[in-house]
Amino acid sequence: MYFKARWGNALKAISIFCTLVLLSVPIIVYVAQSAQINATTTAVSLLSISALIGCIPFSVRGYRVETNELVILRTFHRDFIPIGEITSIEKIERLPKFTLRVFGNGGLFSFSGNYWSKGIGHFKAYVTNFDNLVMVTAAQKKMLISPDQPDELIAQVQKEMPSNC
Repeated sequence: MYFKARWGNALKAISIFCTLVLLSVPIIVYVAQSAQINATTTAVSLLSISALIGCIPFSVRGYRVETNELVILRTFHRDFIPIGEITSIEKIERLPKFTLRVFGNGGLFSFSGNYWSKGIGHFKAYVTNFDNLVMVTAAQKKMLISPDQPDELIAQVQKEMPSNC
């Protein structure tokens, strides 16, 4: 069963703002360099555009519950969580106030990567909307996802689990 990963307002705002900044930087540098194409304008342009394009493959497109796996659909690849390894799955209301991004993307097309918070510990995030958070614990790893229909996804995963959690 497929579950959408609709963008929340925070993700929309951050993605629009960062896209505009990353597209504007090469233009601003070009104008500041008196319309000269040189090593500086080329380097800044390449870095700016690379940062923008580099985040696209890691954006979260949706989630799918299959017979043996919870699949996280990314732009160009998929991440798999074997359902047999899931020990718990639960909806959470919100992240703790102090959540630290250890390594990952903080809002350009998704909130994804490795995070840490005092209340949760280390976890991987595959989030597009902070209103629909679901914590999945599997094989001593925690993953935070944000399907459009969190209760239905939880029910579907629990139905596929060898023993209900």
